[in-house]
Amino acid sequence: MGWGTRVRDASGNLQVEEGARYGRVSGFFDITAANSNVSGGIWTGSFNDPIFLTGTPWWAIRYDYASIPRRPVVGVTISVSGQTLNWSIDLNVSPAPNVTKVQLLYGVY
Repeated sequence: MGWGTRVRDASGNLQVEEGARYGRVSGFFDITAANSNVSGGIWTGSFNDPIFLTGTPWWAIRYDYASIPRRPVVGVTISVSGQTLNWSIDLNVSPAPNVTKVQLLYGVY
């Protein structure tokens, strides 16, 4: 049997059915030059979190800047395989040489 909420009108017609997955936040992770492999303005690296094994991964990105202008980094690639999140941040694409940190809020749903 499924779970969720079903709302019907007086005639018994289904009006609303809620059985969706809900997101869970696992935490924040700061991507910096210090915890990345840096080569020619490209930061690459990875970290492990077993929460990725429990659902579909999601993430949101926030940038920290050393100065103005504040341009988002266009060359960001994030992927998850198993319990490992991998990143590639290409600061040359935007260009965004003043980015000091890329902060990930991440979890699963």
